[in-house]
Amino acid sequence: MRGGSFGVGIHSIGVFMINFIRFSKVFRFFELIAPALKYSFPAQTSLPGKKLLVIAPHPDDEAVACGGAIALNAANGGTTVVVYCTMDDARAVEAREAAKALGVNGAHSLKHSVDSLKEQSVLPKELSLIISQVKPDVVFAPFWLDNHPDHRAAARAFAKAAVESKQNFVIYTYSVWLPIWPNVLLDVSSAWETKKSAINAYGSQLADRDYLAMAEGLATYWAQVKGRKISKAEAYFRISISEYAQWCEKI
Repeated sequence: MRGGSFGVGIHSIGVFMINFIRFSKVFRFFELIAPALKYSFPAQTSLPGKKLLVIAPHPDDEAVACGGAIALNAANGGTTVVVYCTMDDARAVEAREAAKALGVNGAHSLKHSVDSLKEQSVLPKELSLIISQVKPDVVFAPFWLDNHPDHRAAARAFAKAAVESKQNFVIYTYSVWLPIWPNVLLDVSSAWETKKSAINAYGSQLADRDYLAMAEGLATYWAQVKGRKISKAEAYFRISISEYAQWCEKI
């Protein structure tokens, strides 16, 4: 019994240290960017360009994280292409339904397995080819410290592809598993019902976790932080290609 308890204790300490190291990086990041953030960060009603590219580690990330931005862009006459880095049978049909709801104009499915992106050495090249085809004005990409290995791997791969593309676009980083302190909000009040429809298309995922409640809670919170009669807002950290790549390399 003593040996077993000792083993459990060592495991608990190990888990604690891993989490401490992970979140100490998050805290250090916010300490570094704090001087650049203003209390009253801007609330946008549109994006700096109408040609969007969305990097989604999994089908449903595009809807949960930036479905409002996609729907708003479509309503403003813009176009959106989504890259699904992973895919499974259950979500293949759901992704098409969500894309139709949001007004997505095109999609690429790289068909990697879930939880495998850190092993996919070909991912940067795949993303680079898509970037060169789409030539986006704005790219929505995962926050480099988002608390899922596929999201962090997709961020690193995209950073490499973005630098190699030698194109000029703005990056809006999003997070699904780790709320971030944004430097810009997007007023998606008018697009919220469309975003809800897209999230609800992913029935296989909602059976395990209420992503709609997660998204709605954050969108309502940030809208209330900003005020100005905004009912729903998506939060992003807007950043340049070079800065995004530097952070991915550091982390």
